[in-house]
Amino acid sequence: MTDRTTAVEGRRYGCCPVERFHDIVMVMSNEKLLAHALDLSRRGHDESAGRILTRLAEAGDAEAAAHLGELFEHGSLECPETAARWYKLAAEGGSPRGAMRHALELDDPQEGDSEAAKPWYEAARKGLEQEAAAGHAASQYLLSKIYTLGWGGPADKERGVTLLEQAAQGGDLEAKFYLGYWYWGLPDRTEAQRATAIRLWREAAEGGLMSAQYNLGVNYATDPDMPIDFKESMRFYRMAADNGMLEALYNIGTMYQDAEGVEKDEALILHAGEQGEYLAQYYLMQAYEEGYHGLPVDKDEAAYWRQKCEANTGDD
Repeated sequence: MTDRTTAVEGRRYGCCPVERFHDIVMVMSNEKLLAHALDLSRRGHDESAGRILTRLAEAGDAEAAAHLGELFEHGSLECPETAARWYKLAAEGGSPRGAMRHALELDDPQEGDSEAAKPWYEAARKGLEQEAAAGHAASQYLLSKIYTLGWGGPADKERGVTLLEQAAQGGDLEAKFYLGYWYWGLPDRTEAQRATAIRLWREAAEGGLMSAQYNLGVNYATDPDMPIDFKESMRFYRMAADNGMLEALYNIGTMYQDAEGVEKDEALILHAGEQGEYLAQYYLMQAYEEGYHGLPVDKDEAAYWRQKCEANTGDD
C-alpha cells in the first residue's frame, strides 16, 4: 500500500496558528487587526480571520461584524443564520457595509420585507457615498455593486463601472479582479483591453486574492485568449493551493501527468484527497483501480479512496 503519510509529510497549509493568535492580538491596534483579518480572508484562511473578526465584533466594532457576516455567508464557515445576525448587529452599529447586507437579507424575494429594507438601503448608500468620496477603495467597490446590480434602486451601470475603476486604482483587489472580467467580457474588446484585464487579474492574484489565483490557473490552462501557458497556470494554482484551496490542489494533481513542463508532485493530490476534495478522491480511486496516471494498480488503496468518496457523497 502506498505510504500516504510520507507523501504529504512536510507540507503545511494555512496560517496564523492558534498559539500565535493571542500574540498577534496583543500587539496590533483594532484597525490593523481588521486589515490583517481581511487579508487572511482574501487568502482563504477563514478560521484565522474569523477568530480575529469575532473578537473585534464582540467588542463592538460594527465594520468587523459586517465582514464577519460575509465570512459566514460566503466563506468556508458558511452559516446563513449566523451571517444574518452579524449583519443586523453591524447595521445597527452604524456600518454602511452592514446596512447594505442587512437590507439585502430583508429584501429576500421569497421571504423578505422590501419596505423594511428601504431605510437600510438608504443608510448604506449615504454612508458608502461619503466613504467613496473620501477615497475609500473598499467602499467604492461595494458602491459599484449597488449601482451595477440595482440594489435598493434603479441600476446605473455607467456609474457602477466608474466606481469599480476608482476602487481598482485605489488598490482594492476584488475591484481589480472584477474590473478585469468587465474588460474581458466586452463584446468589442480591444487588444489593449484584453491586456489590461490580464494585468488586473495578475495584480489581484499576486496581491493575495485567492479567487484570482485560482481563476488565473484555470484561464492559463484552458483559455486560448490568454494564451495557454501551463507553467503560469501551475504557478497560480500553487499560490491558491498554498492558501489552502483544495480545488487548486486537485487541478495540480491532474496537471502533473498531462501538462507539458509540469513536474510531478503526488503529495498535492493526496493532500487534497485527505482533506476532503471529492474530485481528488475519485481521481485516486480510479487511478489505483486501473493503474491510470502513472500510479500502480493497488486494490487496497483503491478501496481506501472508494470509501472516502462514498463517505463524502453519503452513498451506502
